Amino acid sequence: MARPACIWAVVTEAGPHRLSQALADRLARLILVGRLRTTDPELAAAQLLALLIGPLEARSRMGTRLLGDDELREASRTAVDTFLRAFWPL
Repeated sequence: MARPACIWAVVTEAGPHRLSQALADRLARLILVGRLRTTDPELAAAQLLALLIGPLEARSRMGTRLLGDDELREASRTAVDTFLRAFWPL
């Protein structure tokens, strides 16, 4: 078996990069039909993920504390609300 030339490529293909790309694909579809006000679905996906992940890392104390379902829902709701306020068409 050939050794990968770049370990980073292996990690990103199997991890968060795939999630970001899948989200960017869905956002691109919303952009095309005029449901989101942005022209860069990859940047929008990165920003939405940052809005989701940042508060969860802080609330979980960088993953050292488990979060309850209510806390996860609230963090997700506020992240999506902020994202839509920025990108929802006027």
